[in-house]
Amino acid sequence: MRVLLTGGTGFLGRHTYATLCALGVESIVCGRAENTTFPVPAKAYIQCDLLAETAVSSLCARLRPSHILHLAWCTDASEGYWTSPENLRWLETTQRLMRAFAVAGGRRFVGVGTGVEYIPTASPRDELHTPTVPDSLYGKTKLACANALMAHAAALSFSAVWCRPFYLLGPGEAPHRLIPSTCRALQRGQSFHCLNGESIFDYMDVRDAASAIVQLLLADISGVVNIASGSGIRIRELLTLLAQVADMPSNFTYANAQTDSPPVIASIRRLREELGFHPRFSLSQSLFDCYRDT
Repeated sequence: MRVLLTGGTGFLGRHTYATLCALGVESIVCGRAENTTFPVPAKAYIQCDLLAETAVSSLCARLRPSHILHLAWCTDASEGYWTSPENLRWLETTQRLMRAFAVAGGRRFVGVGTGVEYIPTASPRDELHTPTVPDSLYGKTKLACANALMAHAAALSFSAVWCRPFYLLGPGEAPHRLIPSTCRALQRGQSFHCLNGESIFDYMDVRDAASAIVQLLLADISGVVNIASGSGIRIRELLTLLAQVADMPSNFTYANAQTDSPPVIASIRRLREELGFHPRFSLSQSLFDCYRDT
């Protein structure tokens, strides 16, 4: 068994690679940048721009992976990934990767999408029953990629799973995101202003998400599977809990008192009943580890 992990240098990818290593699974990480700061041995890292026309065919022919775990996509908030035309390039590239993988004799392809592929008004969001009507280019191209993966798998005789993570937190999160930003404010004794204190989101520890995705990689489940906790928490309550576990005084302000937005919560029936997955980290532990990591 040989796993090709694309996008393995990102937030979720690093934890996924660590999970694969802990299980003794041979894994090759493919990334665009030089391997200078990533915790990946040189022999397990390949620098490759997957967006280049012939990159994926050459990569698959060279490595002949039995499994692919595909996380690579445009996700840099500074580049406006929600609306970036780069999403379309990644959709094209990923379909080339599917075909090259099949030609190389690959057996199982796991793609990683997003919880925003569902219609924004639904809660909870179920893989089998909730309509998929995303309202952003990012969500639309991820959904198109999910559909393409299932079509390619059926036509080219490999098995496939499409994972839909919701909101992830944990050690190693990008500094500009909500939890690391709040942690820095707490450490410095500064006030922190939040725009959506009443919004309810489904948060999961990134280490649990990585573990669930790896379990899906090694299982024989097919189709779409949500990666989430299955429960929601108000942002106001989340930040209050963060201050409590950090044992620091808080000074939070919020822009809105009420919100009409429905809770963003996943159904995790497939994750629990079919995969038998159970998380290791409580929300309190996750937040404490975030604070300690900042």
